[in-house]
Amino acid sequence: MIGFVKRLVMNKDIIPEVCRSAASKNFMADIEGWRNFAQRITKNPFVKDFLLERDGNTCSWCNNVLQEIKIIHHTTYNHCCTYNKVIRITSSTVNNPHGTRLVSDCKSCKEENDGRFMACVEKLVLVHSFCNKIIAEETYFIKENKIIN
Repeated sequence: MIGFVKRLVMNKDIIPEVCRSAASKNFMADIEGWRNFAQRITKNPFVKDFLLERDGNTCSWCNNVLQEIKIIHHTTYNHCCTYNKVIRITSSTVNNPHGTRLVSDCKSCKEENDGRFMACVEKLVLVHSFCNKIIAEETYFIKENKIIN
C-alpha cells in the first residue's frame, strides 16, 4: 500500500473504538452520568488506587512498571455511571494551591454496590502519561484510516 506506515501498537485491546467526543452523543439523555464516567472518574484517587492494586502497578499499554505519573485510561467511552453522585476533592496546583474539583463518588458506590462499581472499573486501565498520548494518536489514526480489526 502506498502511503501506509506501519504503526507500532502495543496492546490494541485498550484502544477505544469510539473517541470520547463521538461517544458523548449517545448519552445526551444522561450527560452527567456519562461525564462522571468519561471525565470525572479519571481524577478519583480511590479509583487510581484500586486499579494499581488490580493491575499490579503495570502499564496496560507497554507492560512496564508505572512511574510517578499514572493516567486512568478508558478502554471504551460507551458507558454511563449509574451512581451519579459526586464529591469535591483537593486538587492543588502551583497556580491554585487551594483548588478543588468534582469527581465521581466511586468509594461510596463500591461500598453500596460492588457490581455497579465493577461495571465502570472493568472499562478502565492505568497507563503511563506518554503511553496515553500514543493511544490517543492510535485512536485518531484508526478513525481517520477506518481500520477495523
